[in-house]
Amino acid sequence: YHKDRQQREKIKQLNDIMKGEEQERARIARELHDGIGGMLVSAKLNLGSIKEEYEKAPYLQKVEEVMIMLQNIASEVRRTVQNLMPDVLVRVGVEEALSIYCDEISAGSKMDISLEFQGDFKLSKSWELLLYRMVQELIQNGVKHAQASYMAVLLRNDGEQLSITVEDNGIGFDVGEHHNGFGLKNLEFRVAALRGDISIMSAKGRNTTIFITFPIEAVQELG
Repeated sequence: YHKDRQQREKIKQLNDIMKGEEQERARIARELHDGIGGMLVSAKLNLGSIKEEYEKAPYLQKVEEVMIMLQNIASEVRRTVQNLMPDVLVRVGVEEALSIYCDEISAGSKMDISLEFQGDFKLSKSWELLLYRMVQELIQNGVKHAQASYMAVLLRNDGEQLSITVEDNGIGFDVGEHHNGFGLKNLEFRVAALRGDISIMSAKGRNTTIFITFPIEAVQELG
């Protein structure tokens, strides 16, 4: 009984942390969208007016270059806002949301990402968000550290357990030496609080495989 109570408290703690994180992400996303995003649009419009007024001025090529830079920055801000506040989950669900995210990462990096779902993923929004964040974190770690050209992501629900497998063809790392510094500590806390298990297989000079499993009872507990 005492162990079950501790587990319920851990799950509640994770839920509270997750809600707090999402509220903070939403706040930052609003500031980026309404503040920096609006300023970038205004700056681009002003430069456009200058370009129209001085059509034959010798410095117009530089103005055009700055306008392109502003457009690229604005696109990056939009991507950051989307990562902070994935409203796409509300519209389309975790399968399509992750598919969109993987396509965006593949387009913006040199890494090709294969995404596959097996089984039923009609889950609660809490679990959809957890899966989205965990896969997002694993992909971002791969992009930052693995120097990989390919990553395979498999999410599977066989009715008894829900699993996430992520494998890349990158340079690998010493698990015992570096895993705390590769953004995995927070992930391990989330997995443990939900009664899950995480296995990390890697070594310097070889690919990395991360395998996460959750009992289906844990999936059903968190609404």
